Formats: sequence, C-alpha cells, structure tokens
Amino acid sequence: MRGGDYHWVGKTHERLAEVHRRRREFGPARSQAQAAIELNRSLFGEGRILAESLMLLATIETEAGQSQQALDLWRQAKEMLLNDRATLAQLRPEDFDGYLTLLFALADSADTTQRNALLDEAFIVSQLGQRPAAGSAVTQMAARLAEKDPAVRDAVRQLQDTLKARQDAQYALGLEQSKPFQERSSAQEEVLKTQLRTASEQYQQQEERLLAQFPRYGRLVTPTPLNAAAVAKLLRRHEALLRILPGNDASWVFLVKADGSLQAITATLSAQQLTAQVERLRIGVDGRSGQLPDFDLTLAHQLYQQLLGPLDPALSDIKHLIVVPAGALLSLPPALLVRQPPPAPHDYQAAAWLIRDMALSLLPSVVALEQFRQLAGASQARQSFIGFGDPSFSIAHDAPTDEESTATGQACRITTADISRLAPLPETANELRSLAKTLGATSSRVVLGRQATVSSVEASSLAHYRIVAFATHALLAGELDCLSEPALALTPQTGAKTGDNGLLSASAIAELKLDAEWVLLSACNTAGAGNSLGGEGLSGLATAFFYAGSRALLASHWSVVSKPTVFLTTHTFEAFRKTPANGRAEALRQAQLALIEQPNWAHPIFWAAFTLIGESSPSP
Repeated sequence: MRGGDYHWVGKTHERLAEVHRRRREFGPARSQAQAAIELNRSLFGEGRILAESLMLLATIETEAGQSQQALDLWRQAKEMLLNDRATLAQLRPEDFDGYLTLLFALADSADTTQRNALLDEAFIVSQLGQRPAAGSAVTQMAARLAEKDPAVRDAVRQLQDTLKARQDAQYALGLEQSKPFQERSSAQEEVLKTQLRTASEQYQQQEERLLAQFPRYGRLVTPTPLNAAAVAKLLRRHEALLRILPGNDASWVFLVKADGSLQAITATLSAQQLTAQVERLRIGVDGRSGQLPDFDLTLAHQLYQQLLGPLDPALSDIKHLIVVPAGALLSLPPALLVRQPPPAPHDYQAAAWLIRDMALSLLPSVVALEQFRQLAGASQARQSFIGFGDPSFSIAHDAPTDEESTATGQACRITTADISRLAPLPETANELRSLAKTLGATSSRVVLGRQATVSSVEASSLAHYRIVAFATHALLAGELDCLSEPALALTPQTGAKTGDNGLLSASAIAELKLDAEWVLLSACNTAGAGNSLGGEGLSGLATAFFYAGSRALLASHWSVVSKPTVFLTTHTFEAFRKTPANGRAEALRQAQLALIEQPNWAHPIFWAAFTLIGESSPSP
C-alpha cells in the first residue's frame, strides 16, 4: 500500500473538503482541508499548491462564520504568492473573489481606522492576477525580449534553471512518497525535502537578482501592487485613479484621490451582467450596417449609476480621472458614460457625458502609473510624425509561414491567404496625409500600400519621431487561426526569406525602439470577431508600445469614420502642442467636445471611439 503522504493524497483531501463544504458540513470540511495543507506544505513548500489549499480553507471558514480565521488564511496565501511571481502570474483576478468579498464584509462593520486598512488591503488584492489575453501577450513579449537581449537572456535562463530544479525536486519527492510504504526511505525523503527547500530559496534569490539587474524587464513580467498611499503620492492636484474589477457575483470599485483618500464600494453587477450591458452599449456605436445606430443613453446613465453613483460626490473636484478597468470595461471608453438622466432618448448634444466634466485616460494596470511618472523622461525625438496605413492585403498568396502556437507548443501556420481576407482601408491614406500636413511632416513620412510592411516599420528609425501612427486593423488573439497574441495587420511580403505574413505582433512591437509622445492606432476595432469584446487585446498592444518607449497610445475602440477622425486627431495633437501643460487627456477631451458641438457629429460613434491609454501629463 502507498503511504499516507503520497503526493496525490492532497488533492483527494481537497475534493473531500469541497464535498463537505457544499453540504455545509464545516467540521469535516475543515479537517480535510487542514490535512491537505499539512501534506502540501511538507511535500511542496510554499507555492501555488499550498496557497490553493489555504484559499480553500479560507472559503470554508468564511462560510462557517469564522471571518477572522478566513482572513488570516487569505493573507498567508497572498504573501506566499507575492513571493512566488511565477505562480502569481498564472492566477486570474476571479481567484481572489472570496478574499475581496470578505474584506468588504468586514469593512462594513469596522471602525474608521480599521475600515480604511481593510479597503486598502482590498485595493491591493484587486491588482493581483491578470486576464489570459493580456497575460499571453506579456508572456510572449517577455520570451522574445529575453531571447534578443543577451544579458536578459542569461539572467532569465538562470531563473528558469532554478525553477526547473525546484520542479525536479518536487517531482522526485512525489515519486519517493508514492512508493509502497515498506519500500520508502525516510532518510531519502529528508534529503529530497532539503533539496526542495534549497531550490525554492535559490529561485527566490535568482528572481530578486533579475528584478534588480533588469528593472524594466521585471516591471513587464512581475509588477508589484501599490497601496492607496503610494498611488496618492503619484497623483497631481485634481486627479484621481479609478480601479474597477468585475467579479463572479459583484464588481469592486475603488477611487483614490491625490489627498490620500480611498473610497471603495461593491456594485451589485457581476462580470456576466456587466459584459451584457457593455455589449448592448457597443451596438449603439457599431456602424457596420451602413446606418447610424441608436445609442442607449439611458443604459449609459444606468451603468454610471451602478458603478460610480455612490462615488459621484467625490468626483466634483476632479479634472482628470485615470481609469484602470478590467473585463468587459476594457472595451468601453469611459467617455460614453452619462452622469445624469438623458433629457431625450437621442439628444446626444445635450447628454451629460462624463467627458464634459473631466478628462479621461486609461492605464493597463495600477502600477503603470508609477512606471510612467517615476521613469518616463521627456522625448528627445526631433521629427514630428511618421505614419503607416492603407496596407495591401489582397496580394498573390505565398507559401505558409510559421507562427509558434503557445497553446500547443507546435508550429501553426498563418498564411498570406488569411491576411488577404481582411477588409481594405483606402480611407486611411487620406487620414495619414492630413495628419502629416497638419503636423508639418513631409509626404515621405506617410508609408502606404505595398510599402507599409513590417520590415519598413522596423527599418524606419522610429525613435526619431514624436508621433507614430498606424492606420490599420488591430487583430486580437484568436481572431485568425493560430494567432496567439494581438497584432497589427500590415502588407505581407511574398517571397520574403523571413516569411513575413504582414503581422506586427505585440512581442515584435515590444522590440521596437521608440521615443514617442504618442502612438496613434486608427481604424482598429477591438470589438473582435462576432462582437466578442476584445479590450484585453488592446491592453496587450498598449503594454507592448509602452515597453518600446511610447508615453501614450491614442487608440480607437471601433472602426472609425474618416472625416471626424481626422478632425479629432489633428485637433488633439495641435491642442497638446500649444498647451502641453494641460496634458494629453485634456487635449483629447477638447477635441471630443468640439465634435459633440457639431450636430452632424454629436453621435458617439464619431467622437468617442478614441481613448487615451498611458500617461496624460507631459514629462517634467
């Protein structure tokens, strides 16, 4: 027979604990979960396996009414995960739903000091985990950057070697303990446990060394959450940061202001309900039918009330709101929210759009605020503009090219035939020419048609330009078979030895060398195929451009209309050039308000497509 600490026994204890929990048999459930914790601690040390056992027991204690015990267990799991970044990067925000629910419940009955501490803890927890789409893009960027940079490559390889040593030690210990009881060697088990502890310590030391030697790379792959006080120090007067995290049963909303105050609420709106509302609102800005759709102002107001209604008084003195969304909200420009009940169903000019009262910008994460404001310097680029657009998708089909699939580890092919099915974008040529003229750039800085290729982008010395524009399709992971990360679609190069299929992937973007004040992504459509929301893909692209050296991304959330787009982008860049102290978000706001004031362009399909992602304020 096998020993009682055979490595699969822990999973059996957890399953039994779950069965008892669902039956509300908390005593047996607690005993089984404790057994799993003890076994997993002895076998695997501190890591994801033990953390998941602690999280299970925390759930049991919460349902049993033992809130303080549950909180202690959640805190143990959190600290364990923060010390094991490889594990933390695999988790999703919904893994912490129980933790957040508990913190808010305890805060409701706590005194002011304790309430503030609990909500601050919840704010930190809301930053843990990442969504799969953006996470996949970051993972591939990191892998590609590590391969290209010899110094990073060596450090990453050493980290991977220590991780493998830890995994090997875990596996060897599991094999020893899976033997029949009479064949097991207690002395060998102790040796293997010592090896496991040593390997775990070496992994943590190696990770800390990598982050210290290459902080920019470390910030990409292992960002550390910020508390409210740290965020407040980064905010400027009349600024606030809004973090919204949808959960399985509710959404959590946090507002941090420059004075150090933190307000937080639970919105009775699940991720599924929120997605349904966002999809309904997106129908109102979908012009693919060729007709102007009806935008639901009442729903836009209801969503504002559900998410921000209780916090509305705190926004009275805010001139710039920095939004860190998640889930479906990544696909909804916050400018579309309406603060007051609409006077009439289709009176778009009179609607109380949020953009009327404050400038808005987005960040892919809370910690990105620190990265921009502490590390981003002023651009040294001397030339104003370069743009790439109107790619030639319908060209002679070449042989398939290989695109590695991270999901299967096997070669996957994206062909020029796949790219040729994309809709042409002839109107983007005039958009880019108009932008170049307004910004004082020569016609040679507009790269169109067959010249708009990945190789021309990579050969263009992009660090010389303050504004870099791409007027083309943004493709989401999975939108084409075998496309495992977001990408921009450019002209394929048939016969190219490099096998260029025309896709500028997020991992390739991260390798570009930029010194840009702005990157413009126009004609992009982050709704995705079949109306599925794809804001996470845009978040992955944004992260890549920020890593490459851009300070801000001005990106469209749906296919845009040419004439108002030219108006909006040129007015935005011109406003920022004239009064940079007002910030990029305010420059965009002024352009959007100018469009709203024109009756023919007051519908949000014309003015709300573009969102500023990244740093709003000019570098000091």
